[in-house]
Amino acid sequence: MVVNKFTEIFATEAGNLALKTLPTGGLYLLGGVTNGLLDYILTDECFKHNFYDKGRLEDQVRQVPLFVIKPETELGLLGAEECAYRELGSYNRPEGHHDHEEDDQ
Repeated sequence: MVVNKFTEIFATEAGNLALKTLPTGGLYLLGGVTNGLLDYILTDECFKHNFYDKGRLEDQVRQVPLFVIKPETELGLLGAEECAYRELGSYNRPEGHHDHEEDDQ
């Protein structure tokens, strides 16, 4: 009962955030609360109903993609890699960089 109510509140607030910001690239759910409610978010219609239930503005919220980031995703490393890519302009290794496999040969 408590988890259901918390899921309802979480979904309502996530939907409110989507409505306030209209993130056309999507709304990403991650972290401890998301992981704790993962089964409810993915399988229970209560979450989707409360996320989208915005009255006459429901169509606006339904245009926002909703993503759940799994806990095993190394988001920090992916972000650091993207920053390096943007700074360097490519994924090429710097000159003089050697893989461990090359060292073993």
